Amino acid sequence: MIACRFLVVLATALCLAAPAQAQTPPQPRIAGKIELAEGIAQIEGKDKRSRRPAVGDNVFEGDSIATSRQSELHLNMADGASLIVRENSRIRITEYVADGGDKDRSLIDLTRGALRSITGWIGQYNRSNYRVRTPLVTIGVRGTDHEPTHL
Repeated sequence: MIACRFLVVLATALCLAAPAQAQTPPQPRIAGKIELAEGIAQIEGKDKRSRRPAVGDNVFEGDSIATSRQSELHLNMADGASLIVRENSRIRITEYVADGGDKDRSLIDLTRGALRSITGWIGQYNRSNYRVRTPLVTIGVRGTDHEPTHL
């Protein structure tokens, strides 16, 4: 009889615990950190929530970053790269995996304005996995410092 009660209590506890685990959303992957924030800029996450960038804040895979006139953001990326989002620009960190393995990749969409990039280990060791995409072209980097502009 005691064994049956124990099993009922255990089964009830497991049933109640399972939905709580299923409801936990996956944590976004950290792509980098804000090193400098000048002027007015905005970051929009995958969840469509907007936030004002501040020095030391994380940026995540899937974040969109927009700068206004006389604004600039400097990002220190997880693979040691530097991204500088120039004024009146908009980028999206579409893909960013920097785990130190063969599957590391960086895909930045530049939809407006200019971006300066100094590549980190992804651009140096996984060159085919490092891309900057504009509405007209995709740039595969073979050097370490570039500044594409989309007008």
